[in-house]
Amino acid sequence: MVPNLKRKGNSNMRKLKQYSIAGAAALAVTLGGTGLAVAANSPAVQQPNGDVHACVRPDGSIDYLQYRSGNYGHCNPGDAPWSWGRPGDGSGPAPTTFGVGQVKIGTAVWAQYETAELGAPGGDQASGTFRFTCKDNVNGCNLSLAAYSTAPRGWSVYPRILIQTEDNTNGYKKTCEYADGSDNNGATTALTGTAATVPLGVGSTLDCGSATQTNPTGGPVTSINVPGTTGQGDHYDVFTTLTFVKSK
Repeated sequence: MVPNLKRKGNSNMRKLKQYSIAGAAALAVTLGGTGLAVAANSPAVQQPNGDVHACVRPDGSIDYLQYRSGNYGHCNPGDAPWSWGRPGDGSGPAPTTFGVGQVKIGTAVWAQYETAELGAPGGDQASGTFRFTCKDNVNGCNLSLAAYSTAPRGWSVYPRILIQTEDNTNGYKKTCEYADGSDNNGATTALTGTAATVPLGVGSTLDCGSATQTNPTGGPVTSINVPGTTGQGDHYDVFTTLTFVKSK
């Protein structure tokens, strides 16, 4: 009987060892899984230093955030570039400020020009060129400029807009209008945080051939009307330069 007891005891000891090994293996798997989960949740890209930038839709939702400095201020048409200092000890860097200009054809924003980090001694410039076609042979097409600044206050814009027309029959181009400043004496327009119409100083004549627009005597216009035709329409090239300066 004694040998049988010894064999039974040895069998129980082997089972106990097996349970211990299995339990250790299960614990190793559990710890390994936990380690993998922690690694997966670790951020792949660290937040860069500096301000936080975003492009905000008109309804207040965020279109996208920007973290590459070369992208700052380049938002989709209609979006507003926002920026704010990083949270922390309350002494984060001052938010980046932007000057934004929108050239409109009718009510549609045809082009948007922006410049970041307002404060250059000679003013900050944004410029560009686009072409549009006017097919309204009755009322023509109205070109206007709106602008705003993301800075709280104290900024103005000096506009220059040159309009060039092209003859569809022979490709001949000519300048038909040039706006220099916000009146005929080179004035600027004060900006707020909301896009608002910028007056344009076009001189004493309107030279694009509009049959519907009148020119206030010695004053600026809020839009420039250009004639259109049916079919292929009349083509216009618009050259815009906006200089954002500190208000005096």
